[in-house]
Amino acid sequence: MDSDFIIFIGFGLILVILFLLVVLKDMEAGKKFARYEKVLEGIIQENHLLKKQLNNIEIAGSANIDAEAIESRLEQRLNEQINSKIIPIVNTLKGIETSIDSFQEEQQNRIYTLEERTKTIGKITSNSEETDEKRIIDMYKDGKNIETIAKDLRLGIGKVEFVLKFNKLI
Repeated sequence: MDSDFIIFIGFGLILVILFLLVVLKDMEAGKKFARYEKVLEGIIQENHLLKKQLNNIEIAGSANIDAEAIESRLEQRLNEQINSKIIPIVNTLKGIETSIDSFQEEQQNRIYTLEERTKTIGKITSNSEETDEKRIIDMYKDGKNIETIAKDLRLGIGKVEFVLKFNKLI
């Protein structure tokens, strides 16, 4: 019963650690998203100001300036800046996602192997407990006292007494 309890505690600790790691990764990703949102907001404000300036230039009646050429250059610059800022973010997020997926898969495999081990341990211990009970009863019927039985079988005196009381021999 003690080994089962320890195994369950182990599973619980693994799950808690796994949950904490996922929460930490989520917090890091949230911080990065907040920074990127600020950068995008700044770029959008710059774009807005540049559009205002373009409108002011057009209103001033400057016929020498080609508005379409300026607009295309501005668009190109904005696209370059957005791509230089967003593509690394996307790549970082993909890397985080793959690392989380691999970590999760590794933990699932560990949990599966631990479950298999506990199943085999459960099968082994249940048979040995039954044979211990039979041996305790047989030895008691042969006239040995509780201390001798406990010593010979390498069991606790309390367990021997429990088995004998359970079987109504004492």
